[in-house]
Amino acid sequence: MGGTVWSHAIEQLYPFACKIRISRGTGTGCILSYDKERQLCCIATANHVISHAEGWNEPIRIIHAESGVEQLISPEGRTVYRHPESDLAVIFFSHDRHPQSVEMPSLTVEDEPLHVGNEVGWAGFPSILPDHFSFFSGRVSTALPQSESYLMNGEAMSGVSGGPAFIVTTQGNLHVVGIVTAYIPERAPGEYLPGVCTVAGITSFYKEASRDFGLSSGGD
Repeated sequence: MGGTVWSHAIEQLYPFACKIRISRGTGTGCILSYDKERQLCCIATANHVISHAEGWNEPIRIIHAESGVEQLISPEGRTVYRHPESDLAVIFFSHDRHPQSVEMPSLTVEDEPLHVGNEVGWAGFPSILPDHFSFFSGRVSTALPQSESYLMNGEAMSGVSGGPAFIVTTQGNLHVVGIVTAYIPERAPGEYLPGVCTVAGITSFYKEASRDFGLSSGGD
């Protein structure tokens, strides 16, 4: 896949990107859907990004990257579905100040599983450059069917956790396929070697979490 295609994909994805801040750190989130009245918003992230805030009933700050609009969400103002085994979470909340210009048709959650060798991109806000939506890519090294997750031969950094992993179809459509959950370096005696990025598939978990919320995403 050429650089021009990836660049266009990032442009498509950026309106859905969010920074997530809690008292003990930061991460990335991705808007997956709204309800029909566009009042209830669903954001996917990694469970470990928000687990401390959930455990201690602390607020979560959501920052819409493109507009800079921030919303501090209290424990009472959100519903969070978590799956610690796969390190996934989705946050449902009423977005009283979220930009209404974000359109959903170009973003869908992919139903088909990835295969070894598939090229995948992912993006987020690394802690070393927290104001920069940064792009990474690699190929599926192996699939872990029992946990619906994948190991990618590519990099990720602190702060990118919770960021969307995506593919671009031959028709040029961008599909979210998972959420970045970790980077596992290869540890050899006395040195660190390149490792793998872990991506948890979001499809089954997202459908289960949103079933009763009347939400819609692109392609629905």
